[in-house]
Amino acid sequence: MITAVILAPAAIAAELWAPGWLFAGLLWAVAALAQWEFYGLFAAARPYRVWGVAASAALAVALSQPPPQRAGAVLAVLVLAGVAMLFRSLRETDARGAALGWLGVFYPALLLGLLIPARTAAHGRWWILVLFGVVWLGDTAAYYAGRRWGRRKMAPRLSPKKTWVGAWASLAAAVIAGAALSWALVGAAGHAARPAAAMLAMGAALGAVLNVAAQAGDLVESGFKRSAGVKDSGRLLPGHGGILDRIDALLLAAPVLWWFLAVRL
Repeated sequence: MITAVILAPAAIAAELWAPGWLFAGLLWAVAALAQWEFYGLFAAARPYRVWGVAASAALAVALSQPPPQRAGAVLAVLVLAGVAMLFRSLRETDARGAALGWLGVFYPALLLGLLIPARTAAHGRWWILVLFGVVWLGDTAAYYAGRRWGRRKMAPRLSPKKTWVGAWASLAAAVIAGAALSWALVGAAGHAARPAAAMLAMGAALGAVLNVAAQAGDLVESGFKRSAGVKDSGRLLPGHGGILDRIDALLLAAPVLWWFLAVRL
């Protein structure tokens, strides 16, 4: 509990007030720690940890570029990282290490890194706060509702503690949080020229989609841990496991928000 109380305000403060270069650096640091834990889950396969983390650093720089150069820079990093790991795997006859090393550049580095361009979009800082609120409140609702009323397991082979009651409670909380936060942080604050009803409807829909992605992200990480035969991805956060355990829901929700900001009218 103490860890969560410290980390949540720190994440909000960094997102709102850190300059762009610092925000990208902090986000990369979090992604790199999570990436290192991901590689640790499959340490027996000797993933290319150093190469992968170095590639994620280059990826953070690429994602920080202006839109005209960003796509080419990101593609170049991914291609160069893939080629480098491929040649090393051929030399060491170890394709598994290269495959896991390259996967770590996507998960979690690229997925979380998409918050860098999302933050530079119109009102992006406020929309990222909406994302945080939807994910955190949805997770809290799932935890308490699942403990109190949950009986039927949602995915017992992947995550034995998750229930359908918890999943539906999470979705309901996310819809309410999405509507309320979108209206309060973006609409009512004067950051969007949309009627209140439109902001509430758009926020509710966004909250629902973000929640589905967040719950899927949680299950994906549970699947990785189940494959590795461990309960937590690490022990960095007392009482909470590892960094990857704390950001797993964000990893699939962040690309959804980035896409929303890229295509919304």
